Amino acid sequence: MRICCCVNHPEITVHLRGFRGASNIENLINVLDVLPTPKILQTAYQEMLGYTTLVHPPRLIFARGAFNKGGFFIPGLIVIGERDSDAITENLWNTASDELTYVISDLLAARGVRVPSVYEFLRISVRGRILAHELGHALIHAGFRKPYRDEEASADYVAGMLDAHRGRSLRLGELLFWSIGCLGPQCDHPPPRERQGAYRAGYASVVPQYAGYPNA
Repeated sequence: MRICCCVNHPEITVHLRGFRGASNIENLINVLDVLPTPKILQTAYQEMLGYTTLVHPPRLIFARGAFNKGGFFIPGLIVIGERDSDAITENLWNTASDELTYVISDLLAARGVRVPSVYEFLRISVRGRILAHELGHALIHAGFRKPYRDEEASADYVAGMLDAHRGRSLRLGELLFWSIGCLGPQCDHPPPRERQGAYRAGYASVVPQYAGYPNA
């Protein structure tokens, strides 16, 4: 499972055929199995928008699925998938549960916050970063200068910027963006080190003391 996508990506274009243009957004929404957007995701989106100059931000939709891409952006709309984000969370947990438990537990202790479980905190964290990545695509579409030739890496960079502005954990973000990197001859998304590096670079553009640290 990879965090994707912008409207021009070939993997998402096939699903959106016939839904281009503002007049067709409602038709697309009708096709999706739309769920109530979690309050915490709504709040996170408003916080993120506060660090942008978007005059007409995309509408945020939380759906049962997002074509197995985690989430996607088309002009006027950001969709986050419940099943998709849960699959990304599960994969991340299965590959780095010990470090995630340590990082999250330490973070919660420092902030004096209690949550139902470390895993539930991770699930919320993953959804927020998928949203930040998709908002990155929206900002690029609106004219934000891409720091990389690759649009996915550029959206990862914006996600890092937004996390830094909002005081979110750099390490949690690094672990996530590493986990959704693509390896192999058929890849059309950046590899783990590039995705993690783009996220860190975006974070460091806001919090310079993290610039130059080695990637994990």
